[in-house]
Amino acid sequence: MEFTGRLREESEVQDMMDRVETAVDSSFDALGRNRYMSVIEVHLRNGAVIKREIAGDCPRKSGNPLNRETCWRSFNDCVQETLGGDQARELVATVDP
Repeated sequence: MEFTGRLREESEVQDMMDRVETAVDSSFDALGRNRYMSVIEVHLRNGAVIKREIAGDCPRKSGNPLNRETCWRSFNDCVQETLGGDQARELVATVDP
């Protein structure tokens, strides 16, 4: 399911988005360029915490289903609230000279 368009404007989705916090963990940099790491931590109302770590390789593949413009637009959508436009463009310029 993709949270875009009308779906994103629904009150249930807006409520969920208000409860989601994203953070950058600089220790992930030690994994290198061809590895990724995500940590998902869910705090339940009863006080329980569910935590999962996902790590893997990011092999460079030809045949990316997204063209360059679509890929960077998607990236920008993901980081806009955290980085803002100027920092997002700076980051893109760093990784895609």
